[in-house]
Amino acid sequence: MMKIGLHKDKKTLIKAGIAVVLIAAAAAGAAFAAGGASKVAKVSVQRKSVEDWYTETGTISTGSDVTELSQVSGPIEAIYVTEGQEVKKGDLLMSIDTTDYQYQRSLAEAALESSKGQLDVQSASQLMTASPGEYVTSLGSQTAGARAAYESAKTQYEASKQLYENGSISRAQFESVQAEYLAAQAAYTQASSRLASSSQMLGRLNAEGGDVNKKFYEGTIAQLQSQVDTQHTLLDQIDDQ
Repeated sequence: MMKIGLHKDKKTLIKAGIAVVLIAAAAAGAAFAAGGASKVAKVSVQRKSVEDWYTETGTISTGSDVTELSQVSGPIEAIYVTEGQEVKKGDLLMSIDTTDYQYQRSLAEAALESSKGQLDVQSASQLMTASPGEYVTSLGSQTAGARAAYESAKTQYEASKQLYENGSISRAQFESVQAEYLAAQAAYTQASSRLASSSQMLGRLNAEGGDVNKKFYEGTIAQLQSQVDTQHTLLDQIDDQ
């Protein structure tokens, strides 16, 4: 029979290994005894809908902008629809303050009546009581007076505008001064136009020769009639707005 012997160092290593295994087992057993078994949550499987959403800020647009224009200019007085409201053709969207429109119409009427009055006077006389030169001179005096009235009204208007913007006078007071200013402006413009055209006509007729008085009279009547026709047209255009 053959005997196999172990070396002393090898025996020592085997004994050390067995000791480590025993210590680890003992530690594991102690941990299990202290904490017990791990708890496990149980969930039953169910079929259902899941909602998911998030919030963002932004602007909704139709992709195009529509600009509304009014035939009558002026500040908006009232708005009858709200943003996003559905509208159809013929719906009233807003109303506009017609103060400016009324001023324009009043000025046009005043200019028309002035031209008609001058035309009636010249037509009734059938002959000019003054010579063409004297007539042009009188137009010059009228224009100078109209200019002085216009400059005075302009000064009053500019001062009243500042007072109105500062809240020192009412809107009615400002509009009264504004009306006077616009009327004076129209009168000065009309007088200047008549003076310029009459002066040019007299110069042309003197260069041509002949019966200057008769031609100048007929030209003045035609000039006044043209002014009346133009002002009638302007008034019709204002009414069509």
